Amino acid sequence: MSGALSSPSPHLKLSAHEGVLTIWLNRPEKKNAMNAELVGALQAVMGQLQSPRAPDWSELKVCVLRGEGGTLCAGGDIEEMKGASREELQRLNRDFGELLLALWSCPIPLISVAEGVAMGGGLGLVSVSDYCLGDREASFALPEVRLGLTPAQIAPFVSRRIGAHRAAQLALSAERFSAERAHELGLLYELFEGETERDERLARLIKSLLSASPQATRLTKRLFRACAETGEAELPQLLDRASEELARQARSAEGREGLTAFLERRSARW
Repeated sequence: MSGALSSPSPHLKLSAHEGVLTIWLNRPEKKNAMNAELVGALQAVMGQLQSPRAPDWSELKVCVLRGEGGTLCAGGDIEEMKGASREELQRLNRDFGELLLALWSCPIPLISVAEGVAMGGGLGLVSVSDYCLGDREASFALPEVRLGLTPAQIAPFVSRRIGAHRAAQLALSAERFSAERAHELGLLYELFEGETERDERLARLIKSLLSASPQATRLTKRLFRACAETGEAELPQLLDRASEELARQARSAEGREGLTAFLERRSARW
């Protein structure tokens, strides 16, 4: 699968190359603030990844989320929110929560690239990514309380990422914080400085992810999501399911190829 894909909205640009889907938020004049159209378009793309309707989608192995204009996402579209009714606001906010859930459940590794600012909903996008590469000059915040709002749909995902206490501190102060601080908190996987270093780090990470078995990667993502959601009482059942999955995968075509390649001291051919 290679080339431009059909996007459900001009606010979203899609391209695929050698198993990598790149999604560009495309409202640079609004610093890629999330409005209803952009949320819906991104939900549609995640739906394709979750339940591929065309064979090409199943060939994708890595997803990269970026923002046009040098900014990942400045949060929600304040103009749209101000003009909406109470019912419309509730629906818009809940739809964004469903989008974050879909991104968190993305079946393939999700990499975001944080440049410019990642505020409010933008920090939500960072929090649901498997990896986020951050520009050292980027800034972050949960500014909702200063707008008279709450980080309603964002809070659970930031809390999962860095812990509820630290997430609450960020939300209550609403202060901007640096990429260095975001890295210390565990929101960012790596920092970069300048376009060259950004592209090098992104290419290196993608290469590493593409070297893995596609099916084992999907199963591993699903396993760790289950780990995050499983309480101590359900742990034996999770371990049972995990052992069944391991045995099944080891006897699959990819599993046999991976084990054989290791013994033959060669790269696996996926």
